[in-house]
Amino acid sequence: MRTRCAVLICLLVSGAVAGPQAQETRRPRSEALPPELPGPLFIPDRTPRLGPENFRLTTDGRILRIRQQLPTTPDDEFTPISELPPDERLPAAPMLVGAYAFVALAIFAYLVSLSRRLQGVAREIARLEAQIKRP
Repeated sequence: MRTRCAVLICLLVSGAVAGPQAQETRRPRSEALPPELPGPLFIPDRTPRLGPENFRLTTDGRILRIRQQLPTTPDDEFTPISELPPDERLPAAPMLVGAYAFVALAIFAYLVSLSRRLQGVAREIARLEAQIKRP
């Protein structure tokens, strides 16, 4: 019952549920308050407009739209790494092997640290058991 009341109060306070007092009435704005903020700015559409150069008239009287092809540059084509100059080749293999080696060493170091701590806990448990058995 408490949970339901708490949820209902939260909804009423947040305005998600309209209660009887939630009816909005317009009050005149006080001159002491700052002016209201303007609406969102108008951003003009910057898409290119189609002009007569984008259309062509066919022999049977139909109008066709000409598709604008972007010029392709040699950078867009695939170039095998063997054809690249040596200064543009990325030495990815040594970096990848180094990253994997670093992660493997970090995991190994963590496991060694964890096993040492577990051995310490096991020694402590054995010492406490020996103390309990002693009268």
